[in-house]
Amino acid sequence: MLPIPAEKFQADLKFDTIVCWNTIDHAVGWRDILLNIALYSKPTTRIGISTDFHEPYDGHPGFEKKEFMAEITRLFVIIECKEPFGRDIALLLKIK
Repeated sequence: MLPIPAEKFQADLKFDTIVCWNTIDHAVGWRDILLNIALYSKPTTRIGISTDFHEPYDGHPGFEKKEFMAEITRLFVIIECKEPFGRDIALLLKIK
């Protein structure tokens, strides 16, 4: 089986735990990835996401914290937030 990009939705997947640590800031389709994480979540799923906020450079398309947090709060409930915590921000989330 070939690797499938996180931006591409995979039907019929549900997880108890989802961890996205220092990866989403390397993706152009970060909004799609967050949506897919929400779609893969059950009401009891624990979600851990961490990221950095940089200006775009090689391997880091970049996004602003304000945009990122708007998507996070649209899709998820923040259980815990640490700034910094190995990355610029680390979040423990659950689906709305």
